Amino acid sequence: MSGLIAASDGESRAIAFRDAVEQAIILADGDIRELRKLAKQAEAIQEFLQKDASLREAANTIGIARLKIAAAIGASLPREKGGRGKTTKPDLGVSAPTLAKYRKIHDCEKQIPKYEQQVTEDRDVSFADFLRFAKPPAKKPSLPQADNANGEKESSTWSFAVGDCRDIDLPDDSVDLVFCSPPYESQREYGDEQFNLCGNEWVEWATDCFSECLRVCRGLVAWVVEGFTDDFRYSCTPFFLMAELHRKGYAVRKPCVYRRMGIPGTGGPDWLRNDWEPIICATKHGRLPWSHNTAMGTKPVIKGDRAATNRKKDGSRKQNIYKDPDMVNPGNIISGKVGSGQLGWKDAHENEAPFPQWLATFFVRSFCPPGGTVLDPFSGSGTTVAAAVACGRNGIGRDIRADQVWLGETRLLGLTVNERKSGQGVLV
Repeated sequence: MSGLIAASDGESRAIAFRDAVEQAIILADGDIRELRKLAKQAEAIQEFLQKDASLREAANTIGIARLKIAAAIGASLPREKGGRGKTTKPDLGVSAPTLAKYRKIHDCEKQIPKYEQQVTEDRDVSFADFLRFAKPPAKKPSLPQADNANGEKESSTWSFAVGDCRDIDLPDDSVDLVFCSPPYESQREYGDEQFNLCGNEWVEWATDCFSECLRVCRGLVAWVVEGFTDDFRYSCTPFFLMAELHRKGYAVRKPCVYRRMGIPGTGGPDWLRNDWEPIICATKHGRLPWSHNTAMGTKPVIKGDRAATNRKKDGSRKQNIYKDPDMVNPGNIISGKVGSGQLGWKDAHENEAPFPQWLATFFVRSFCPPGGTVLDPFSGSGTTVAAAVACGRNGIGRDIRADQVWLGETRLLGLTVNERKSGQGVLV
């Protein structure tokens, strides 16, 4: 069908639609539902035009119209903050990340004309591209810059430095375990970094970073990572990442599950609260060079001989007799205490997305040999490095933001943020 529309004709129609959008926004008079209908219409037109390379300019014209509609929706949304168990989100069947995106676009609305002038035939108009272009003023970091501190604790060493995960400053096969939680899709801005990657762009970036982690690691690389739900659709990006790693020939393991507690009242009008996140795991080759897969196990509840309960291919039961082990493999659903006060350090919340120290401890004890080295290339508040040192391993932290490197250093120095800001120090 797109072949029936000449490029020039498509552009003229797109311009006419863009001009009509401005009048439609005025007539909607802040009615979010009417604006959402208009937004869906514009999205459908843009997607149709993008199927034909000769209509790219017309698609970008519609993209500019979509930005204006999004800004109008953002202007109409309530701005007060909701607390745990309640929400100020209008009942529009739209996810919280999408509503946040509308607000961001509204905050940058004055940049739309400048952005339109910068758009070329080699650039696709999108919300993410616009927000990267607009770069609203970032809040001034509240933490000092990094000192690149390092130290020792008993037989373990630790260090932090500023670094980019796409180019880790370590030799091949120099660490035993990589455990981390990278930036999720456009869910946090991460200060001056203004991280807004989502969809295929995020998957491409994440694949490059994961591959670099595999380069420096002789053992397991494990990422705690999650996608997001937008307009009743889950992005699936953690699993697209896993598929890309599989295609590249890496040994991808069945992912583990980090069982957490979702925020009460979430899940939208028709779905369930999210109580888990995937942990994507892979190695360069096959079997792990070292593992202790019962290190975090428990003793069996009932010990003794028992008949097999599994079946053969033809459906008949196996006749084996199993003897329970002294220690039970803990399985790939990893649980522990979550919530306030469970992060392992009172100032861990100075990072935007901390995870509990027990989660890192599980992987350190299970997949890094005593005296080995653990790397976290997104070190944030230093949780993984702290877990490594506490378990008698060496810890290396890297983060692209100097203030987060300072935060991790502070944790390993045995200080609080306020203590270090006031000039206190300890010998390590």
